Amino acid sequence: MHSARPDGTQGNFQVHAISSFSPVALALALPTLPPDAYLFLHAYASPEPVSVALPPAYEGTFAISGGDAVLRAGPAVEDPRGLGRQRVMRIEPGRSRGALNGSVVWGERGVADGMGSVSIEAFKRGRAFLDLGGVGE
Repeated sequence: MHSARPDGTQGNFQVHAISSFSPVALALALPTLPPDAYLFLHAYASPEPVSVALPPAYEGTFAISGGDAVLRAGPAVEDPRGLGRQRVMRIEPGRSRGALNGSVVWGERGVADGMGSVSIEAFKRGRAFLDLGGVGE
């Protein structure tokens, strides 16, 4: 995903991916995202697993639900804007069994409201996997 702005920042991106009764798992890998971009992603699979890998530039909330919700947050990554900010992540259990909710931002903002939003759902006991460590680590 690339920004049309001269400085390569910002942008609004929407991704909706659905797989229903497919013989293969749904897997999305987003290798790049401009800094300060808004990503709104919804991935749903039934009954197969769903997996989403986001680049380190992603900032916003996430919700993972399914029979087995898995979150991977890899080792510390470099600030995509080169400002030396730290990545701040908050994780909490979701309302249903096996669900996770949270947010990830760069710097001390601490609040991801009004930023991006990622929702991953696996129905019928499928595995829902979110990788916040970025692609290619």
